[in-house]
Amino acid sequence: MKTKLFLFFVILCTLFVSCKPELEKPTIVTKFADNITNNSVTCGGEIISDGGADVTSRGFCLNISENPTFSNGFTVGCGTGLGNYEYEFTDLRENTRYYVRAYAANSEGISYGNELSFLTDINVILPIVTTLQVTEITPFTANCGGEISIEENSEIISRGVCWSTNPEPTINDNRTFDGNGNGRFVSELTDLEENTDYYVRAYAISKSRLNDNSDTLVSTIYGEVMNFKTQILSIDYAVPNEIYELVSLYFPIYDGVNPPNIEGEYVSSPHVLIYESYAENPETIQYHSDRYLGFQYTNNQMNFYGKQSDLEEIRYGVKITGEDDHFTCYYIDDGYPGGYYAQQSFIFSGKKTNEGLEDFHGAVILLETSGNPELFDKHSFRVFKDEDGLAENNNWMLIRSDINRHSDDDLFRMWLK
Repeated sequence: MKTKLFLFFVILCTLFVSCKPELEKPTIVTKFADNITNNSVTCGGEIISDGGADVTSRGFCLNISENPTFSNGFTVGCGTGLGNYEYEFTDLRENTRYYVRAYAANSEGISYGNELSFLTDINVILPIVTTLQVTEITPFTANCGGEISIEENSEIISRGVCWSTNPEPTINDNRTFDGNGNGRFVSELTDLEENTDYYVRAYAISKSRLNDNSDTLVSTIYGEVMNFKTQILSIDYAVPNEIYELVSLYFPIYDGVNPPNIEGEYVSSPHVLIYESYAENPETIQYHSDRYLGFQYTNNQMNFYGKQSDLEEIRYGVKITGEDDHFTCYYIDDGYPGGYYAQQSFIFSGKKTNEGLEDFHGAVILLETSGNPELFDKHSFRVFKDEDGLAENNNWMLIRSDINRHSDDDLFRMWLK
């Protein structure tokens, strides 16, 4: 009986030993090489199977040659056991091709995962952008600009200045487009509001080469913010000093802070041209279509409504000066005829009476042309008057919803050569 029990025990042990699985090396995957910069990368690996034995070491092998191993590469350890792990390599060389493999070790040996390669970026040094001082500030325009210095691996694809009434203007606000490349440039800010605080800074949009794969980085870089305030519109701006005396020979200009109330609707008829500074025969009186005018006070400001021929317009915030019954009112009109920025001032003067506007005169002055070759010279002007001396009261239903601003070409057509 003892012999039988012994034989049964031997057979059972033999069966147990023969059923034990054979140990293997770990199974591992190199999962990713991401977040690549000029000197770093993050790599990930995963131990799929430990091969039946504990994983005692795991990590990555890195080299600038293919098939990195313990013996020919830079090796880092990332703990033990199954699962996912990752490691950030630093202090790498820029613009260099690297090869990486995950590894895992157990009692049966070392296994390597699949190989991944990546190219580090070039060390991008972004351009230096400097905002220039704001100069030549008027009620509606100002000059600014910037200066840009760049490194060899960067290209300036757009530059200019951006501005806003908010303290941190961006290219999503108003901006100029002043070419490309490095160096200094000057920008003109237009369509500003009078007596208003603005913030402006230079910008550059750069395209930088990241590596030999032609990968690029597009960046917007800003200079420091400059603050300025536009001037208050005055008669000195509407009638520049250079031509003030000449204009006043034909056109009465009244100063003062107590002008009359001229609210109402009027018609200048016959409306005649008595002088134009650019004509060969400026003294010849020319008859023009009747000039309809309207003035209305709303929200503590005076608004102007006008109609002449097929041109109708409305302007808000018209300025008025004068004393007693005498007045001068004026406003600025601007636009981009032919793609060039331009400004003109409209001035009206007279004496308010019960019948209308006595001794009524008007002038139009070309304030700015930005070098437009199709327009007459800057500071060209024309003077008109009501020939019989009175712009009569006239209810012509001036305040209408269809009054609108015509195109820039219409608004500046009188100045075309």
